[in-house]
Amino acid sequence: MLFTQFLFSQKVGVVLSGGGAKGMAHIGVLKALEENNIPIDYIAGTSIGAIIAGLYSIGYSPEDMEELFKTEEFNNWAFGIIEEKYLYYFKEDEPSASWVKLDFSYDSILKPKLPTNIVPPYQMDFAFLEIFSAAAAQANYNFDSLFIPFRCLAADVHKNEEIVFRNGMLPSAIRASMTFPFYFKPITIDNRLLFDGGILNNFPVDVMEKDFKPDFIIGSKVSSNSDKPGEDDIMLQIENMVTLINTNFNIPKEKGVLIEPIVNNVGLMDFDKVDELVKNGYFEASYKINEILTKVKRRVSRLDVEKKRKEYKNDLPEIVIKNISVKGLNFRQQVYVLRSLYHNKKALTLESLKKEYFKLVADNKIESIYPVLKQDSASGYFDLSLKIKQKKKFEVQFGGNISSSPINQAYFGAKYHYLDKQSYETSANLYFGRLYSSVKLKSRMDFPSSLPFFVDVSATFNRWDYFRSYSGLFFEDTRPSYLISNESNFKSNIGMPVGNKSRIIFSGAIANMTDNYYQTKYYLKTDTTDKTIFDLYTFNAKFEKRTINYKQYGNKGSYFKLNARFVDGKEKHFPGSASVYKNISSQNHNWYNVSSIYFHYFKTNGFFTPGVYFEGVYSNQPFFSNYTSTLLISPSFSPVPHSKTLFLENYRAHSYAAGGINCVFNITNRLDLRLEAYVFQPYQKILKDEDLNPYYAEPFEYRYYMTSSSLIYHTPVGPASFSFNYYEGADNPYFFFFNFGYILFNKRALD
Repeated sequence: MLFTQFLFSQKVGVVLSGGGAKGMAHIGVLKALEENNIPIDYIAGTSIGAIIAGLYSIGYSPEDMEELFKTEEFNNWAFGIIEEKYLYYFKEDEPSASWVKLDFSYDSILKPKLPTNIVPPYQMDFAFLEIFSAAAAQANYNFDSLFIPFRCLAADVHKNEEIVFRNGMLPSAIRASMTFPFYFKPITIDNRLLFDGGILNNFPVDVMEKDFKPDFIIGSKVSSNSDKPGEDDIMLQIENMVTLINTNFNIPKEKGVLIEPIVNNVGLMDFDKVDELVKNGYFEASYKINEILTKVKRRVSRLDVEKKRKEYKNDLPEIVIKNISVKGLNFRQQVYVLRSLYHNKKALTLESLKKEYFKLVADNKIESIYPVLKQDSASGYFDLSLKIKQKKKFEVQFGGNISSSPINQAYFGAKYHYLDKQSYETSANLYFGRLYSSVKLKSRMDFPSSLPFFVDVSATFNRWDYFRSYSGLFFEDTRPSYLISNESNFKSNIGMPVGNKSRIIFSGAIANMTDNYYQTKYYLKTDTTDKTIFDLYTFNAKFEKRTINYKQYGNKGSYFKLNARFVDGKEKHFPGSASVYKNISSQNHNWYNVSSIYFHYFKTNGFFTPGVYFEGVYSNQPFFSNYTSTLLISPSFSPVPHSKTLFLENYRAHSYAAGGINCVFNITNRLDLRLEAYVFQPYQKILKDEDLNPYYAEPFEYRYYMTSSSLIYHTPVGPASFSFNYYEGADNPYFFFFNFGYILFNKRALD
């Protein structure tokens, strides 16, 4: 009778070790145990073991977990990638040539700040909130009252203490337990800065015994004490430094069984090996199953477990958020955050919160956000607490482009952020090089509301020297005629979002364009240049939609722009000593144009990503006083970054259509081979007569082709590329060059 009672009361605890992606093998172990009707009464884990044990404790089956870890959503939060539908283009800055950014405040100018984490935590933090908050509330924040009683642990490295989580915020407990130092950002709980529990105890059998006192323990071990690192193995060096105490990975035979799945050649973040690891865990557990069945006499039907899971999940509360509180900001800054999130809604679902949350993440005045949800037992609603850290007020940027051709340039930028009931930013940047030099000053104010909008004003001074920057592959002495273009513009924009991925901007600008040039390649040093001055004002409305993953050489996403512009101004032409014109001329011009650009990369499962590119311009733009001045003010087709550095006469026209294909071969995650081909079809090419007067060719009489092949390596600070380009009809059509950095510039008045 006593023996029978023991069989029915026999309790089994499961312990899962840490080990990064190797922990996927735990799923196979749990799967084998369930298929053989082995009861699991308690579960505990560290690091990745805490995630899997936590999921099991709230009713996830092994199959549910296997499916979850194969999804793109899991890949996103494991690697800090915000889902494409939550990217907020409205908040993105204009792309610049910056490589690195450094933040500082008044009191930290002389204190260097190293990055605390490699993977941005926002996607992961919100995912844990979504997955675990309802179950934690139903259990009244007592981990013994979950579907399966659960334990996990983290490390307080300041006090060299392990922290065992038995109650509290389940998402935060699991988040702390898996925070591998330098890879993920640590979090603070009860004023303790917590890291991965594996630092002090990577296999919490002792916690299982102390808290639950099970009759039998089944352990799944996919980790070991750190090996001796090599000189170049940074991750193993960090693992050695943070693993302060060797973990005991043994389970005495009289107390239980240790399962050790084969996890060779699996890195910390190799989550793409789910199938292989689950299979290995299942195989190793199956190998030990007879021993387990002999020692564990009690059985629990898998059908009964699934039935209870279904009932448990059906009883989970719906998450509806009534109140939001903000910590870490002053009252006026809290108003900005709350206006950004609420938009006059009395309550928020998780999905509606998520859209606004990631808009806030995109705000460049916010450095970090950590969310916590807790249910109000009286009302049943949830309260959201956001711990927000404001970004340091000053930011400096460094970058540019290093090239084997004469288009080298350096970039320096500086910003000042100020957060109040509105968001303010003042910025300045400087480009300098042989081809291009520029200074830009800008101030922007963002207004949070049900329809957010921004207002900015800027002053930009650009200088282009096409003559000094030109160098070809085969004809080093072939250059365009002397040509220097100077521009100053003063612009104001009003912008507002259209969904998450799009925005519309209304602009007005006044500008002065001064171009100095010879209209012949044969001139003396004593000759003076022609000069064209164009003083203008312009208004335009622009719609943009962008999901491209890189600011240059993208290989994923799409971009669309539709722009309508009106221009009015006065041209003055001052002939040079070598000019065929002898008199100063002056004339007024006004015109409108409508332009559009669209390019898109198609999703594929292989290493090949095809893309398409289309561009078109329609305009009633008039001729200027001569051929060169007419071309200088005309729209140009420059789909390849390098083409923006050249004055290509054959790819400029008042109205044109163009298109092409981009074939990207993803050799590795960071290394791409790009093959691009384009056709440029002007409606009427601009030609010149013997007196250098412009006139139109017959419609569609001319057509030009452009090709580019590049090997691109996307480094953490910018792209490195070897490129070979061809521009049909140019004096020197072939260019072969190396670049490191970005070929990007400040916008002109008519961009």
